[in-house]
Amino acid sequence: MTNSAYNGWTPLRNALRKLDLTDTLAVIRPYAAFRTLPVKTPFPTNMEVHSQVYSDEHLILPWEMEILAREAIIVCDSQPSTRYTARKWDTFTSLINKLRALGDYISQSRADDRSVLREVTIRIPHLQFKYQTELPSKASIIRYSRILAVCQVLCKRTRSG
Repeated sequence: MTNSAYNGWTPLRNALRKLDLTDTLAVIRPYAAFRTLPVKTPFPTNMEVHSQVYSDEHLILPWEMEILAREAIIVCDSQPSTRYTARKWDTFTSLINKLRALGDYISQSRADDRSVLREVTIRIPHLQFKYQTELPSKASIIRYSRILAVCQVLCKRTRSG
């Protein structure tokens, strides 16, 4: 079971390994803010953003931004890279697609007749329910502003190893 989950995670890990942590978090932050805050904030001008992002609410999902930020903190390189960047739309959507493929991979490898109820009642709601309220709470805004504040993440990451 562990090996199959790891095998599903490997493509996402390999893609994130090529990216710079600071740059990747700087891309995730505006997408997360755009999907969770009631006032739509503009995207930075140095990012490629597809026009469908503004009209299709299911194209970029907030819980995917949370997972992607966590994985970026774990995997991304802390050395700046000019070759690969998540600011390009193709690279960013590739990360999202790899994340979704990982979720599908885990569901297919773990879900059977006995565990499908657990999948529907625990794993999926655990990711999504906190984003299905009308407004984000003050605690979640503070939490994610601290997580996505790049210099603090880098300092904590370099101290811990």
